[in-house]
Amino acid sequence: MVAPVSKWNWPMVVLLLGGFAVASTLFTGVSAATFKITAILPLSDPSSVATASGIRDALVAAQGIVDQVALGSNHSFALDVKDSASNATIAIKAVFDAAKDGAVAIIGEMGSAVTIPIALTTSNFAMLTCSGSVTTPDLAASKGFPLFIRTIPDDAAQGQFLARFVAMMQWRSVAVLYSSDAYGVGLMSMFQDEADAQRLQVTTIQSFSSTDHNGHELALEAIKESGTRVIVYFGLSADLIHVARDARDLGMIGADWVWIGADGISDLPEVLATATAADVDNCNGVLFSLPNQQGGAQYPAFWSTFHAAYPNRTDMPQYATLFVDCYQALARGIVRLAAIHGADKVLKRSYPPSFSASDVIMPFEGISGPVTWNADGGRLADFTIHNLWHGKAATVYSYPPGATALKSTGTAVRFYDGSSMVPPDRPAQLIAYVQWTSVGGIVIEAVTAVLIAVVVATTGYLFSRRMDPKVKSMSFVFLVQIAVGIVLVLVSVLVGLDEPTKLTCNLQTWLFLIGLALVLSAIAAKSFRLWRVFDNYKLEKLHHLSDTRLLLSCLAVAGIQALILVLWTVIAPLEPAMTSTATSVSYKCISNKSGWSIAFHVLALLYNAILLVSVLVLAFKTRKAFSAFRDSKYIGYACQNLFVIAVITIPLRYLAPDSIALTSYIIRTVLVLYASAFTFATLVGRVAMVPFLAARQPDPATHPMWERPGSRWSSSDGLASAAEPVVGKPTTMSGKYPVKKGNSLFAPWRTHRLTLFALEGWLALSRLTRDCEQGRLFKLRSVTFDPNPGSAGNSTTCIELRCDSTSYLVQCASEDDKARWVRALATHCPMYSRATGSNPGARLMDDPAAAVFAHTMSALARGGAESAVVVALPALIPHEHEDAPLMIGGVAATGASVGPTDGKSRDASVMASNGGSAGSEGGKSVRWSQFEDTIVDRSGGGGGKS
Repeated sequence: MVAPVSKWNWPMVVLLLGGFAVASTLFTGVSAATFKITAILPLSDPSSVATASGIRDALVAAQGIVDQVALGSNHSFALDVKDSASNATIAIKAVFDAAKDGAVAIIGEMGSAVTIPIALTTSNFAMLTCSGSVTTPDLAASKGFPLFIRTIPDDAAQGQFLARFVAMMQWRSVAVLYSSDAYGVGLMSMFQDEADAQRLQVTTIQSFSSTDHNGHELALEAIKESGTRVIVYFGLSADLIHVARDARDLGMIGADWVWIGADGISDLPEVLATATAADVDNCNGVLFSLPNQQGGAQYPAFWSTFHAAYPNRTDMPQYATLFVDCYQALARGIVRLAAIHGADKVLKRSYPPSFSASDVIMPFEGISGPVTWNADGGRLADFTIHNLWHGKAATVYSYPPGATALKSTGTAVRFYDGSSMVPPDRPAQLIAYVQWTSVGGIVIEAVTAVLIAVVVATTGYLFSRRMDPKVKSMSFVFLVQIAVGIVLVLVSVLVGLDEPTKLTCNLQTWLFLIGLALVLSAIAAKSFRLWRVFDNYKLEKLHHLSDTRLLLSCLAVAGIQALILVLWTVIAPLEPAMTSTATSVSYKCISNKSGWSIAFHVLALLYNAILLVSVLVLAFKTRKAFSAFRDSKYIGYACQNLFVIAVITIPLRYLAPDSIALTSYIIRTVLVLYASAFTFATLVGRVAMVPFLAARQPDPATHPMWERPGSRWSSSDGLASAAEPVVGKPTTMSGKYPVKKGNSLFAPWRTHRLTLFALEGWLALSRLTRDCEQGRLFKLRSVTFDPNPGSAGNSTTCIELRCDSTSYLVQCASEDDKARWVRALATHCPMYSRATGSNPGARLMDDPAAAVFAHTMSALARGGAESAVVVALPALIPHEHEDAPLMIGGVAATGASVGPTDGKSRDASVMASNGGSAGSEGGKSVRWSQFEDTIVDRSGGGGGKS
């Protein structure tokens, strides 16, 4: 019995059909697919056809390598090549055609101007895109192109490398010429950023349009005027041919010019193959950068395959291996996509919304070298420098990632003249700043060092003689302060030599301004004390003018200067900036914060101008004040000198054009050195000469001039004579004496006639010479005298006359002769004394106010009772403040009180009288002070100031 078929046949049929369906599904999932990749290249563009055709041939020759990539996946790849003609419209149409034909990825294009529209279009079709030559940073993943990758480093990497290359070649200044398209703008921007980091000066940045071959002259002339001889070119080879022709006409092609390009001119050998001999010569010595294109382990095998397929090609075309690595990268990514999403979705380009190239593109070992990417899809690779000579390019340097120096390939670089000697970025004669090793630098260093040594040695000598009364009277502490300030100014000159740095820019400003503040404040302190003593009726407050108080004031002045500098350094620090012209290159110290910098410059100028004007005013007010060795006069000289120097140097510092930068610097430096030397010589060095010369000059007490008739002070009319009345004029007394200026360092002793016209109220001092007698006539009331001058040493026969701001030291014939003059002068003139410890009278008494008169009174007593001036010295002049008048001839002296006797200042008023005889001008009020050895006459009889 045969069973019915329907009971067992239908289940079997269903089972078979199900198995067939599953098998069909499994078979479909693992079935091989052919993925089409389209390459879009400018094959019909005459300027790019040589390189584009080489890339096409390399892609075709690499088909076997790509098949190896697909091996094991059962998939295959087909390459389709389309022409873009370097036209964006044609290229976009090629993308549409490729998408219609089922292409899943695009290779191309060569230029950024066409590749950007291609990438925008492929992103709408979800097509992976890769280029081996486009470097613009605008195609980064972070800028909206997640499906775009490249196997060449972008402009950021290439621009940074070129700036480092320029720095490693020891060039410090360059000019940039770039095309106005995306490629040129991107490279220029990245190069400039890295140039700033490398402290390179970009002297000028000029652009040109790649569509205008006649618009290069203005840009080239600007570069020529900038003075630099190194030109970095960011553009294409076809444009460089036209640029070089115009550069040749302007004299910018030659042995002293260097042209550097980026990868945009890497196809220059192909372009020059059909160019004229003149164009080939124009490009001799050109350098250009390229990523390493032959560093992969696959390169030797690929070169064999390529050369076998195209035996007429003797060199690997530029970018060819990079585009082959693009082909490999896309193939690897597509295989990975098919494994994840399935081949059908890849063929339909149906990906998740968040899909990006970084999801499937993995690093691999390519023909050009290791292929890795950064987060923006930019290739990480090492660079090489190629050198063009007679139309052929040779690799001369390599620069692996992370390297700090160029690595020579063994092939010598050749510049335009065929030499391997690196030309300077500027001719040597155009360097407009003084270098340490230059002749000018050595001279400035030597002069400055000598001046510093002189200042230090002189200050050391003054320190050893600081207890000398003459040095003490000149305020030793302020002499040291002036010396320190001048040393700081001189050191600032040395710091300012050669190429500046951020440290030297700020340090030079600190040293100069602090030094200037110390000098000006010390001069102001000396002048101020001189003025207060000179222009003050009472000395009760002069203890405020002690060295300690004035020194604190000076430090406060310098402290304000330091505060300004601290704020300046913190808020707007100075940095070096190179400035260049057609004839020179120099450096300036400027701040990036121009507004703050201007404010601090103005503030510093105003502050120091106030200091200088204050010193000038004080110097003017004390110009006629008597001071030891005419200190007030030399302070005036120093102030006037500083003012004139400031008037010259400030405009040169801020207003001088860059074309005379070197001249301006030399003038300013010479003036600063001169001002430093003059100021030190007049205010400090001159004081050091006082004890130095005093130790070498004969003491009038032991070697009086009277005993040397043949000495140079002798006159033509015989030896000097003692005082005698003039016949017929009992009120006139005259004598011939050795006389020298008491407050002049180098004044000699010379014979003068000293004549007192008592009745007429005049004192004459005339020089006796062989031909004539000439001299000066002084009003008696404007003359003061010192009967015991400290500048005469131990001599007891000298008196000192002070007329205006000059003192005259007169050596009388004997002590009796001196007494006659003292009695006569005391009747009509104020008497003062600045006798020091060298005077016997001063050694006998503790109080200096009494010691002023002790020695002279003994001589006056010998003159006879009828003409004696009896001085009752106060025994009660204490060491505390006390008003105690001096008694002369039984009359109480009026005038200023005796101030605090703390060793700093004393006030003694003296009334001179001759028994009320005729010719007396009445009471004379005299102030004695140790402050700057200054004497002020305050008599009611019109004594004036001297």
